[in-house]
Amino acid sequence: MRKVMKRIATLITAVMMMLTMCIPVMAADTADTTTALTGIPSAADRGTMTITGLKKGDTVTWYPIAKAQYDGGGFTGYKTVVDGSPKDITAPTADEMTSLAKNATILAQTDTLTATAAADGPVTVSAPVGEYVAVVTSVDPSRIYNPILSSVYYSTDGQSIIGGTVKAGDKYIINGTSSYAKSTDETSGKKVNPGKSATSTRDNGDDVAIGDKLHFELTGLIPSYSKQYTTVTYKINDEMDGSLDLDAGSIKVLVGGKEVAADGTVYSVTTHEHSFELYFQQSYILGLAGNDDAGRAVTVTYDAKLNANATLNFDANNNKATFTYTNKPDSSTTTEEHKTYQYTFAIDGNINGSQKQINRKGHELIKVNEKGEPVNEPKWIDDGTDETTIENGLAGAEFTLTNDTTKKVYTATTDTNGYFNGFTGLDAGTYTLVETKAPAGYSLNTTKHTVVIAASYNDDGTLKDYSITIDGKNTSHYTATYESGAVKTITTIGKTVTTYIKNTKLNSLPSTGGMGTYLFTGIGAVIIAAALGLFFHGKKSSGSASE
Repeated sequence: MRKVMKRIATLITAVMMMLTMCIPVMAADTADTTTALTGIPSAADRGTMTITGLKKGDTVTWYPIAKAQYDGGGFTGYKTVVDGSPKDITAPTADEMTSLAKNATILAQTDTLTATAAADGPVTVSAPVGEYVAVVTSVDPSRIYNPILSSVYYSTDGQSIIGGTVKAGDKYIINGTSSYAKSTDETSGKKVNPGKSATSTRDNGDDVAIGDKLHFELTGLIPSYSKQYTTVTYKINDEMDGSLDLDAGSIKVLVGGKEVAADGTVYSVTTHEHSFELYFQQSYILGLAGNDDAGRAVTVTYDAKLNANATLNFDANNNKATFTYTNKPDSSTTTEEHKTYQYTFAIDGNINGSQKQINRKGHELIKVNEKGEPVNEPKWIDDGTDETTIENGLAGAEFTLTNDTTKKVYTATTDTNGYFNGFTGLDAGTYTLVETKAPAGYSLNTTKHTVVIAASYNDDGTLKDYSITIDGKNTSHYTATYESGAVKTITTIGKTVTTYIKNTKLNSLPSTGGMGTYLFTGIGAVIIAAALGLFFHGKKSSGSASE
């Protein structure tokens, strides 16, 4: 019996020794955030922080603001990265969070952590025990996130240990916070002639005649900035080509559907001949933070006129709006650009004058004499010059071109090659062409011709193709390709047919003073002379017989 008891005692002693040896092994397994641990807390302890509500591609950067401190006996508390901030690790004030978020450059010198969302939803990161401020950088610059306080902390009996201690042998859990990323989206856009153009329903591209007024509309959404944002910017710059004249008095600004005044408390605006800059006041921007999207929506409308400097055909007249706004607590800004393209057309004009290497001249109409079509067909060479010589072209003929819808009348006079100089700045539509004055020595051609200009557009508002047909015949039809918004190639579609309008010389007609008159006069004189000859001959014969 004594031997049995001795063996049991020896076995118990061995088991106790094994359990004692297992304690360090169990303490090293600190990645378990749900099972109570015992041992000596150390810098190797880690937990998991989670940020939810993100979009695919969004990146979270966790900046440590307080690090866990240890001695040989366990966790002793926290040391702030920026001395004295925050004073209370458990409850940083709004001002402290603002200061910390704006000190990302300083905080980045410590052990920062990053994670990128692989899909819409949460991201997680394994982190040492400590307090962190999380800053989200969105893959979409228009999405603005507020800074987030995150932490990995010790807990004993369900209580968070922030200012306390965890000693060797204490039971503890390592927890990580899960936070929702609150964001606001700055959405902006630009429209030309929304609902007001008689010829187009497009928002970003349109055709218009020189002298016509265009109505523009800019839309944006002022972000809802949290208290961590103290220096914010929201401004709009609009820059037009020199072919568009701004009507400064037409500018109207609405916020939340209500018109606001440029009185210096809401916004200020500076206008120029072809541009303007509009700045919202910082205090006003921050005051909108509590409003919903509808209450922060911005609409800016204004008018401009296409002037005589307008470029023609594929050479667009551009209008660019730039929205600049703060997207991080450190006052960093981002920009969004929106463009509209305005086109106006020409007959016998350059297809794309700003790019000579792909330019050529349209030859839709040519005035010729009665000998018929010219010997030399229109020719445009690679260096951007027109080598064409029209051998039978007529100069000095005057024409009018009337828009059948707007009743606008354009005039042109033909040059030495018979081209119609002056039909520029035309809107798409149907026109009637008629000669109003013939060249000297030629008869007037009173034939009325129907001219149709048609255009189609790409999704980004650039001109895809345009055509000019005269009397139902395809006179010109071109299409373009683009690279980074600029025309890359221009291609002729189908077979083109130039319309030659003929005039006849006056001396070739049977009219007074012409060859026909002389012919009939001569014939009449011969007949009269013959009649007189017969008359006198008959008289003479009669006198001889009486004798």
